[in-house]
Amino acid sequence: MVEVATKPKLSDVINRYFSHLKEIQIQPDRGHPDVEVDCAARVHICKTVCCRFKLALTREEVERGLKFDIDNPYIMRKGSDGYCYETKDGGCGIYESRPVACRTYSCAKDKRVWEDFDRMIPGKRVREMSFQV
Repeated sequence: MVEVATKPKLSDVINRYFSHLKEIQIQPDRGHPDVEVDCAARVHICKTVCCRFKLALTREEVERGLKFDIDNPYIMRKGSDGYCYETKDGGCGIYESRPVACRTYSCAKDKRVWEDFDRMIPGKRVREMSFQV
């Protein structure tokens, strides 16, 4: 006998979506960065750790084709390495059309990324990555 996949109930999908909202680490409309960040000058230290954070997509971004995690609707899909699936060669493969959450996020005051932004001392998440194999 062949098993036929059934569609999940809408209520299950909605409940799963809301349960993941509290885990989202970068959300749209957090406000524009107040500090200019030169990513190219910092990426060798921060290892683009922000591309590993959970990222909420807007409905428009999903409709225009950005891929989401099938088990977590509206959460940007990640590759097997834990980075956003659009990360290419250590940078953003869709920089000009990246999600609004990426465009409005600033790592300048994010202690997960920078313990001291001005002196380029990495934060806890970056230091933890340094010891992962």
